[in-house]
Amino acid sequence: MKLRRNILVGDKALWVIFFLLSGISLIAVYSTIGYSAIIDLHSTPLRIFFKHLVFVLGAYACIILVSHVNYRRFSAMSVWLFVIAAGLLLVAAIVGTRWLSVGLFSFQPSELAKLALIVFLARTIVHNRERLDDRSTLIAMLVPVALVCGLVLPENLSTGVLIFAVCYLMLYFGGIDRRRWWRGCALLLALAVGGVLFLYLLGDKIDMFRSTTWNHRLHAWFNPDPDELTQENMARMAVARGGLFFRNGIGTTIHGRLMTQAHNDFIFAIIIEEAGALVGAFIFLLYAWFYFRCMR
Repeated sequence: MKLRRNILVGDKALWVIFFLLSGISLIAVYSTIGYSAIIDLHSTPLRIFFKHLVFVLGAYACIILVSHVNYRRFSAMSVWLFVIAAGLLLVAAIVGTRWLSVGLFSFQPSELAKLALIVFLARTIVHNRERLDDRSTLIAMLVPVALVCGLVLPENLSTGVLIFAVCYLMLYFGGIDRRRWWRGCALLLALAVGGVLFLYLLGDKIDMFRSTTWNHRLHAWFNPDPDELTQENMARMAVARGGLFFRNGIGTTIHGRLMTQAHNDFIFAIIIEEAGALVGAFIFLLYAWFYFRCMR
């Protein structure tokens, strides 16, 4: 592979948004990693920050290299990527975890499965464009989707649902029969409502996969206790403390030092606490801009 003279190929706006968001992530991780670095990782915030920085710089190098590859080459690679991802997901499912470790590195197979399945499904849609209205073709395309989602769902429900939603939307834009697609939507909605009711009423009694956790989250969502010191309530307090403008400053978080998941699940709340709601709106606009540039 021969690099072009221009290192950053493609849409320049996408590169600008990408570097802005990754730069913001570096600041936010450094500001929020304290609790987890000391209590969970037995390290220091600065050391964990530099580890994160190494991963970000490595990601820069990988993305720049991949951007110089003709995207059509990934079509043929997607078959092998899918097989590898499905195998890793099977190993993770047998072990009963969402993380696998290779030497000093840990990763989630579901992240590889997202990419592999989407590219694989796109390849399958293109190769069967003239037969998309056949029921057998539709079933054949949904089998790998069901396989991946079935392996991901037990340990990571939100990721499994997200992967399925993206793949199902791909079928719509790929050109399958609209009436059949909407009938499928109605069926999926009914299954989703039934699943939520089942987990809400019986999730803590069956103790299967992470059903107890899902049951507790549903009860907390439908019956919130504003006086309980939960991660969600501390996140709301962080947003309220941040206000509208850049008032507190980077590194001044109070709630982030008390929350076990401030550096991942609730990092956006801590950004607003330190930088204000306007900065939060700016980040949201960056993601929206990124989406529309990708669509264009």
